[in-house]
Amino acid sequence: MKTIKRRIIATLLSLILAGIVCLGQTAEELLPKAMQLEEVKGELEEAIIIYETIVNDFSNNREYAAKAQLHIGMCYEKIGKKQAAEAYNKVIEQFADQQQSADIAKKRLQYLNALALDIERTEELKGGARVMAELIYPDPHMTGDITPDGKFVSDVDWTQGNMRINNIETGEKILITDEGSWRKPNKFGDHSVYSHDGKYLAYYWIIGDGAQLRIHNFETGKYNILVESSKVKSCPWPMEWSKDGKYLLTTASLGASATDGVIQLVSVSDGSTHDVTIIEECPCGGASLSPDGKYVAIAIGDEADDRDIHLVAVDGSLDYKLIGFPGADWAPKWTPDGEKLIFASERSGHPALWSVKIKNGQKIAEPELIYENVSENHFSMRFTDDGKYVYSSGSAYSNVFTTSINAAKGTVDEPVSIMDDYVGVYSSPFWSPDGRKLAYVVSEPQNWENGNYILIQDLETGEKKRVNPGLKNLETNRMWASPQWSDDGKNLLLRYQKERNESELVLLNIETENKTYLKGHEWNIFGPENSILYVNRDLNKIIQQDIRTQKEKVIYESDQQIFHLAISKDKSLLAFFVGEMGTGRTQQKLFVMTLDDKKAKLMWEVGENQFFTWNAGLYFFPDGKTLFLALSKRDTIESEVKSRQFYTFNTETLEKKKLGPEFENPVPSFEHFRLSPDGKTVAFSRMKQMSNIWSLEFDF
Repeated sequence: MKTIKRRIIATLLSLILAGIVCLGQTAEELLPKAMQLEEVKGELEEAIIIYETIVNDFSNNREYAAKAQLHIGMCYEKIGKKQAAEAYNKVIEQFADQQQSADIAKKRLQYLNALALDIERTEELKGGARVMAELIYPDPHMTGDITPDGKFVSDVDWTQGNMRINNIETGEKILITDEGSWRKPNKFGDHSVYSHDGKYLAYYWIIGDGAQLRIHNFETGKYNILVESSKVKSCPWPMEWSKDGKYLLTTASLGASATDGVIQLVSVSDGSTHDVTIIEECPCGGASLSPDGKYVAIAIGDEADDRDIHLVAVDGSLDYKLIGFPGADWAPKWTPDGEKLIFASERSGHPALWSVKIKNGQKIAEPELIYENVSENHFSMRFTDDGKYVYSSGSAYSNVFTTSINAAKGTVDEPVSIMDDYVGVYSSPFWSPDGRKLAYVVSEPQNWENGNYILIQDLETGEKKRVNPGLKNLETNRMWASPQWSDDGKNLLLRYQKERNESELVLLNIETENKTYLKGHEWNIFGPENSILYVNRDLNKIIQQDIRTQKEKVIYESDQQIFHLAISKDKSLLAFFVGEMGTGRTQQKLFVMTLDDKKAKLMWEVGENQFFTWNAGLYFFPDGKTLFLALSKRDTIESEVKSRQFYTFNTETLEKKKLGPEFENPVPSFEHFRLSPDGKTVAFSRMKQMSNIWSLEFDF
């Protein structure tokens, strides 16, 4: 009763405050305020109140009313309530004349998936088949499996990288490894799968450049190493156990290529391998071993959005395309009786679950639609002992913001979104040399970790220009690098993932889209005299490379790791962080180097349980002596970040000055910070990731 009263009081206060805020203001004034609440502060219910005020009180302002109605749907989607679909439908039905908002609403409806709904059970009837869905475990970073009895979930505790078991009912979390570390060589877990009796967990363990396939025994509490490789991509990656527990279905890369792979069965008794099939130049979108151990269903294709389901006999007697259709088919999983194969497909125009009947390795009926409400990131896990199909479904969204700052006064204004409405993932903003334009990396929702193209926005006119590098997997500064704009405004310096764990730098001409490939590792920036600077993370060296000749020279080396490079406008000073990459990716020292004599000077060494913030960046102000950076704090080296404070730091006087308020726990998920050339504005992005585990109960 007290809880209900508190909710009523909170709601009434919100309504009163909303009335005060809205009084006498126009729709044009209210919409940005509501978007601040939604996208910056995360106060979604308060934002909805203002959006509804715009829709109700300014219905004649069609453009802003449509945008407000659209954002009502976005808020409900983020909260996880079914009203999201209702709100989007209102945009489509009531604001059809506002094409941009209506198109976005249609897109959001198309990709609205089960994890965005605030229901625990739903029912759907498809061709007489009854399907019941249940949300069983919310987890934003799911990388594991569920036990056959449906009581426990395995994943990775990314604080230190240890493998972890989570009790779904009680919420208890138990570590089963204690050696995880972000110190070189890094040691951390990855994907894991339970045996069909639940007594064992096979998991992938990475140590530096190598990897191990391990099996944890829950009865003894110990593990044994089944396969070990000096190269990560060559070690078998577990996908599924055989029903009898004698084999693991795995995938591994062949030779130096990351796209040429092999599907294998690994013997649990001695680690010996049997090659089922070779996958040439094709990414694998999931594989499943039939209950009788005779067949493997594999999702493969030249592109992730054009995969098909192939059926391969373990003895090599059969290999053919079982499911082929324009678009993506992925995540195959055999039913426990081996008579059907469940798979995800976009054959109906959007992600959905389908089933196909199979007998003796042959399709005996056409695929049937069984469930609509899945996402592009659908991942098949298993059938539990009670016959429920369990899967994880994730999504991500991100937006780009700018905020005005006053370094002299130490003040920061409220952030403003530069994207009024968006579909997709926008991140890694970076400025043109004159500060008039802002570019950012655009990713598809199903491939949010890597970009697809660059969008350049003129901040004065609002005009947008798309630049397509023609490269897969552009890396953002979440992934060790950040895009850079050349001083003459003609070229972009980008990093992309050429192969798994292998990246290259490319110089892209904005007008012609011609590319020049360069050497390079991490933290790349433009240097003096037509050069680039980057960090060789493996050797702890800063390298200068001539763009024309690609000749290189070492300008600094350390016995510790080097993070972030910042160069002054006149190219005379270089700043960077140095420190051991321990738990939480700590950076403990700030150095500044004069590039003419290559002498580096220690400027700032942080205290215990503090570190220079990884994703806040490091930049020079226009005066060439003041730096923009941030400092994070935690209670212990193992704990989560407790607070974050931005600073300006004078490299001549060593004066540290706070910039803006201190963000306390929970620290907002802001990242990809970039200081404008005039030092008056900061651009950044905010990323949200969601991943939930669902179960489906079929009746067919």
